[in-house]
Amino acid sequence: MKNVEGLTCPICMDLIIGCRIAICGHSFCHQCISECIVRKKECPQCRKNIRRKVLQQSLMIDNSVKMIVVGRKNDGSSEEFERWKERMEKYREWIDSHHLKEVQPGDKIDACDTEYIWCKATVELVIKTSNHKDLLYIHYEGWNRKYDEYIYIDSHRLAPLGVYTSR
Repeated sequence: MKNVEGLTCPICMDLIIGCRIAICGHSFCHQCISECIVRKKECPQCRKNIRRKVLQQSLMIDNSVKMIVVGRKNDGSSEEFERWKERMEKYREWIDSHHLKEVQPGDKIDACDTEYIWCKATVELVIKTSNHKDLLYIHYEGWNRKYDEYIYIDSHRLAPLGVYTSR
């Protein structure tokens, strides 16, 4: 894949898939930066501490990448388009494997605390609502109960048991 200034992930060196922008302004693939900050709390480009900061999604970069690969396909380079489609499918599978589907009280899960450290947690309560996704009351294993918290089931801070804590 040809290097496209500003649209290439510095971690995988390929076009960005599921763009996330760190607080320092550097752009990465969602999967690349998520896996990276599990191990280190800093930006792989500038070493600024980014673990506690929210990674912003950039639909503009995602749409730009899509426009480029579709444009190249229309110009006769369908190989790059097929490669991008394959990477998008793998990204969707990765996203799906990192989200909770359904949980019951007593289930063990991975939960990311407010310092962006992944811990094992127990679902204490599931609150079902008609307007929103399920709200979970979780307890971090080995922690004082004062740190228990409510988190929506579709939060990026929750994952199936072992996705992050088995590392």
